[in-house]
Amino acid sequence: YYPLNGNADDKSAPHQLGRGNDGTMINNPSAAKDRFGCENQAIKFDASKGQWISANYLTTSLDGVQDLTISAWVKTAQKGATILSFDDKNQKNKLRLYINNSGQICLDADAATNPLVCSSTCITDNKWYHIAMTLNSTDTYLYVNGTKQNNTNNGWNNQIEYTDTFSIAANMGSSGPEN
Repeated sequence: YYPLNGNADDKSAPHQLGRGNDGTMINNPSAAKDRFGCENQAIKFDASKGQWISANYLTTSLDGVQDLTISAWVKTAQKGATILSFDDKNQKNKLRLYINNSGQICLDADAATNPLVCSSTCITDNKWYHIAMTLNSTDTYLYVNGTKQNNTNNGWNNQIEYTDTFSIAANMGSSGPEN
């Protein structure tokens, strides 16, 4: 669990047991106001400065996981931005949640040419949105602000391995989202 309250610390229960997956803030992304206007409770990423978060050992916890839910709060005016991704050691996307060039949230897996699912809602209006995705071996669902956008009967063949990297806001265009 990454609240991104001015840092990249893992706040999940395993962290409390000494198995945390703290991230590393690359090129100093800045603290920002969250969706309630509270200072230092979000992080603003500027891709022109190469700002992102890397959590190299997060995937140890996900090795072999079949069902997965990921959620995030995102605010952006940027199209073509990566929100989060799992990449192998060759930088091949295994799972990527991103904003396409039309402003829709999309999810792709295994460096696919076409996404598994995309939202019908565009989120590039510089407002806060809650995004959630659920995946298992048979279905993929995408939600924006609690409303199911789309789903597919194409599931996810989890191939995340302990050597993979988890990234937040990596490989984005010129101006990144706040998370």
